[in-house]
Amino acid sequence: MPELRGKSDHVLAAIGDADGAVFVTWNAKHYKKIIRPRLKGSERLRRLGLVSFECNHALGRKRIEDVIGLIEFEYEQLQERRDSRMRIEIKKELIRILR
Repeated sequence: MPELRGKSDHVLAAIGDADGAVFVTWNAKHYKKIIRPRLKGSERLRRLGLVSFECNHALGRKRIEDVIGLIEFEYEQLQERRDSRMRIEIKKELIRILR
């Protein structure tokens, strides 16, 4: 694994995509832009997953504890499909799985 400290978010996303990693962030707006499908002719991140929180840290922690089994299940299902990514939004009022 290369040294990641100090790397740009776009470089981290490319490395994560190659490994089929999942980013977990409270900076959802920023990372949604990074993993969004790119314009024609540019490289698209196909496997990088995202669990994004759009609520405060205390509520986010409680909500993820409640649904960690679901998140693990979704991740396992996607490991079988090479060209798929997991996106889960955890908000104040809902949890959304985007396939």
